[in-house]
Amino acid sequence: MALPSSGQISLGDIAGEISLLLSNISLQTASTSAVLNQNSTFGPDGSEPHAISEFLGYDQSASSGLKRMMGSENQGTKADYRDPNLCETALFNNFYFHSGIDDVPIVGNFVYTTDGTSKPAEEGVYVLTQGLQQIGEEAGGTFTVVVLLDANGRIKNLATCSTSGGNKGDLGIPFEGAIPVDEDPIGIGEDPIDGLLPIDKRG
Repeated sequence: MALPSSGQISLGDIAGEISLLLSNISLQTASTSAVLNQNSTFGPDGSEPHAISEFLGYDQSASSGLKRMMGSENQGTKADYRDPNLCETALFNNFYFHSGIDDVPIVGNFVYTTDGTSKPAEEGVYVLTQGLQQIGEEAGGTFTVVVLLDANGRIKNLATCSTSGGNKGDLGIPFEGAIPVDEDPIGIGEDPIDGLLPIDKRG
């Protein structure tokens, strides 16, 4: 629960908000504490002179709104984000956070190493996964996203690859926006198109 945005607050109120023992707290230690949540809209700036009023409206539980995904180590700036081997060999040892409004990041979103916007991921190639539901022919599988980041942590391009189902390890078509969907599915009794399997018309 956030501290009130107006009125009087005490060191005891601040200690309770940031979960520090009152006996160990001073205005200086509270204002420079490493446990302060940088996602809070209001809070101390960490520089002197410190003031209790800087904590008005401070919220230790504030969220950045970023979406969390599991991810690999940086594969390096020379890695090809279109390489299907990345999907097979990736070890998901880290958490990353992206600025997209959906679970799947898109070109132009930013990727961060913490739940905040102060630490963008380094330039390079990362494999991110969230067990994303695959759509289309391989329904029931999952997608992994391979992202190419610039020096600011911005996604320059990306591709998807299946991590389960019939196309395990296959690289998807690079896309911008969302996972590609077959927008012209064949109806019952229609002729096959684009190499899809023929449909039995014998009734």
